[in-house]
Amino acid sequence: MGAIDLKFGADSHDDMRQFPREPVAMQAMLRGPRSLRFRIDVLDMSVSGFRATAAPNLEPGDTIWLQIPDMAGQEAQVVWRRHFCYGFVFRQPLYPAVLDRIKAMYPGT
Repeated sequence: MGAIDLKFGADSHDDMRQFPREPVAMQAMLRGPRSLRFRIDVLDMSVSGFRATAAPNLEPGDTIWLQIPDMAGQEAQVVWRRHFCYGFVFRQPLYPAVLDRIKAMYPGT
């Protein structure tokens, strides 16, 4: 994946995505660099990545693990950051059925 200009907001990345993100409203656990664990709020998700808000100091390029309740952890990488909002790309895309289950369990607005 190529470099992304971080001065633009989250919505400016929509035209660069291969898969549209769907709104979700989910709290999840994230394990960041140095095995630090913290809670995040996932705002939207696609089979290839997600957007979330979190207080930790993550940087583009950091590898994390997203722990979705009742599901296996998903490895992802920070692609962009704007204040406390982050964009992540999954190391391995989700199966569409998994994304459908997440959307049904945690519907967004």
